[in-house]
Amino acid sequence: MVSPTGLFDSLKDSSIFGVFVYQEEGKIVFANKRFTDILGYSSVDEILGKSILDFIPKDLSNLEEIKDIIRRRTQGEVFPGELKNHLFLSKTKAYIPVSTFTYTIDHNGRSSGFVLVFDRTQEVSSQKIFFALSQINQLIVRAESEEELLREICDILVDKVGYASCAVGYIDETSKLFIQKYTRSTTKEKEEVLKSLKIGTDPSTPYGSGSVSQAYHTKKIVIIEDVLKRTHMSYWRNDQIRFNIQSICSIPIMQNNEVKYILNLYDTTANSFSKDYLHLLEEIQLDLSFALDKIESQKSITLYSKALETSHEWAVITDKEGTIVDANQAVCDISGYTKSELIGENPRIF
Repeated sequence: MVSPTGLFDSLKDSSIFGVFVYQEEGKIVFANKRFTDILGYSSVDEILGKSILDFIPKDLSNLEEIKDIIRRRTQGEVFPGELKNHLFLSKTKAYIPVSTFTYTIDHNGRSSGFVLVFDRTQEVSSQKIFFALSQINQLIVRAESEEELLREICDILVDKVGYASCAVGYIDETSKLFIQKYTRSTTKEKEEVLKSLKIGTDPSTPYGSGSVSQAYHTKKIVIIEDVLKRTHMSYWRNDQIRFNIQSICSIPIMQNNEVKYILNLYDTTANSFSKDYLHLLEEIQLDLSFALDKIESQKSITLYSKALETSHEWAVITDKEGTIVDANQAVCDISGYTKSELIGENPRIF
């Protein structure tokens, strides 16, 4: 069985696992290149000497537990290094989902914590998209109106799937602005700011060259994996930084080959909408377009049924075998039969 020290010697130069060693108060005294890559730093020197607590979100629910583990390991206590799922903060403050294994080792004559880090960004991103797809498919079955569909999809994608924010709206043909119908965020403050954003599709304006504009003009899904590095997204930079928006996905929802709505997704993890899963996002796009068509068809059927039922003209509907499947009230009044007596019969009954 390999000792923790032997494991450190074997993996310290790994290109798969991030590796770092900390001492008192979480001070990082060793880190490999892979760990700096995961955090988005270009040099190990940028993180050496800092506390690992500087790279952990301050609102993390188990922050005190992490501090206790650091204290115990740096005091020399040896206990199992369980697999844990955590969030780290990158150089740009993006949330990075990781799995960690921790051990107590002797490093340069001092009790230290040795940590293996595996980046779970792709895994978590795919889980979110798969879950979103399953939830949307369930919504399509039960949604009876466009309003219900659009409102609930925003709620689902934030409250259940876990994206930071979601907005769905349409492009006003006169102003060329994105008019939000429904908006949902993890906080009310973020939601109100998102509602107030000026987003357009006219590339000659500073707010008209973002992902919404691209999705509208190309009729294709637009993925922005690293928002803070994209100059064409800089018009909204202050709010992106304020609310830690790292990635955006704009999905045009089509009807009759035209963009009817655009669904905007925001997340605090960079690369949350990987191009590796574009086919799944396209499936979401197709499902939502199908849902709009289904709702439109159902609306037409309902209007037709109401018109048929209130008509004073004789109207009988049969299947291809000539069996009566429906009849309006005028038929019942004139013939004297009830509708239940007519359904299943042949028109020769008259």
